Amino acid sequence: MFHFPILIIIFLLLVFISCKKERTISSAFEAYPQYNQEFNAAEKYLEKQIFDSAFYYYNSIKNKSNPKTQPNRIIYTLLKLSYIQQVQGDYFSSEATATEAIPLFDNNTDQGYKASIYNILGINYKNLFNYNQSIFYYNQAFQLATDSLQASILKNNIAVVYKDQKKYDKAYQILSELVLKKEIIDSPENYARVLDNLGYISFKLNLPKSIFLLEQGLQIRKENSNHYGIIISAIHLAEYYKNSNTNLAISYAKLAYHEAISIHSIDDALDALKLLIETSNQTEVKKYALVHINLSDSLYKVRQKAKNQFAKIKYDASLEKEENLLLKTEKAENALELEQKKYQNLMLVFSVFCLILAILLLYSFWRRKNKREKRVATYETETRISKKLHDELANEVYRTITFVETQSLDNLEKKELLLENLDRIYDKTRNISRQNSGIKTGLLFGNIFNEMLMSYNSIQTNILIKGSDTVDWGKIAPEKQIEIYRIIQELLTNMKKHSKASIVIIGFEVLEKLIQIKYTDNGIGFNPKNIPKNGLTNVENRINSINGSISFDSQINKGLQTTIQFPK
Repeated sequence: MFHFPILIIIFLLLVFISCKKERTISSAFEAYPQYNQEFNAAEKYLEKQIFDSAFYYYNSIKNKSNPKTQPNRIIYTLLKLSYIQQVQGDYFSSEATATEAIPLFDNNTDQGYKASIYNILGINYKNLFNYNQSIFYYNQAFQLATDSLQASILKNNIAVVYKDQKKYDKAYQILSELVLKKEIIDSPENYARVLDNLGYISFKLNLPKSIFLLEQGLQIRKENSNHYGIIISAIHLAEYYKNSNTNLAISYAKLAYHEAISIHSIDDALDALKLLIETSNQTEVKKYALVHINLSDSLYKVRQKAKNQFAKIKYDASLEKEENLLLKTEKAENALELEQKKYQNLMLVFSVFCLILAILLLYSFWRRKNKREKRVATYETETRISKKLHDELANEVYRTITFVETQSLDNLEKKELLLENLDRIYDKTRNISRQNSGIKTGLLFGNIFNEMLMSYNSIQTNILIKGSDTVDWGKIAPEKQIEIYRIIQELLTNMKKHSKASIVIIGFEVLEKLIQIKYTDNGIGFNPKNIPKNGLTNVENRINSINGSISFDSQINKGLQTTIQFPK
């Protein structure tokens, strides 16, 4: 079988990181003595394989670092944390920790850090049997390799994944190229690894040179006292001889087992025991099976304990961080609250000042506007009275004076005609007075309103009123009473001046929320596209002031129909 013991992982980390370690410490830790002290402690404990203490210090450094200003420091600590979790066989947690580093990568991230993170992810996914992801991350690391040896090691790892997928041809193609590379041949440990892997693949492909490659790899590892390498070679040779030479298979399995026990590599010891169980006689099988069970239980307990320890370290650290943040937050909130109170007091004073100033400005504006409107209204009233006096009374008075001067008042008929003229002048004078005098509002408004309507009744024009008594004018707001009075007065005045109507019908109807007034006459009408801009414009402005609406329906020589609606 193929295997990734602790030594291989350490070697890869050293390949990618150790050559840059001095610069790493200098750039990421030296400027912060407290981090430098924790970093030295973490590195020392990791070197001694006191993993829980190393994990504590790396995690502490990570939590104290700022992702925006110190991303490399966090990536380095995540790399070491994920490595420790991987060594302890917690591949899920290792994958999660390593993945945390990827969002922190940018153009300034150390390439060695990136490659190491991707390599660790490749190993994790391989051990979690997610082979496609494993190859993906090995290829990511391969693209970042800074020398040919690093690239070759990563190619070897990819070949291992192909082997686990039983894609032996692909694995063989990679390894047969690697075994000829100078950088591999010049590195005994890597050369032995490639020879052993190539021999194992050759064995799976039934190639005759497989035993030679396996034995050559074991020999180089023995010469270099590479205990992890000896275990792997011995296990591969035991598998090779399992079906053809049981004694040799047992001999190599025992060699692998004793080497694994001597360096406390429980995973390798379990693999060796498995081969001994498969190749030994019935008596030995029971003994090896019991040892296998005990070792498995012990390994599970150790790894579960380590996993729980790491989880507790992370939890305690996060809890402490949260408490510190809470204290800082409370302090900041108290300071902020004081500032907010000061700000609120200032804003209150400023708001009161602005409010008073706004009220004064509005009051001044309102007074000026009111005065201006009064002046305009006075001017318009005076102009209107002047025009009416000129148009309606001056001629009548002049004709009457002329009549008096030219006619004998002794004649009874002439005298009566004079009286009629004087009476007509009086009526017109009274109408002008009513049209421009103040309007009494309140409970008596209905009577006054009806009087105004009937004042337009004459020999030429018949005014018909329908439904006025259905409206409770006493409940209508005074300002609405005034505006309705003026609107109807304006319509009747326009009618008298321009429409030549003989019949005017004014109908009142009380709806659910509205009062509706319909004005209809049989005058000459007008084109709706050319609505007169004088009195009717005033009508529209008045109805808008009480949130009402008005519509005109007229055609030339077909009279006028006007519908007025306003809220009660």
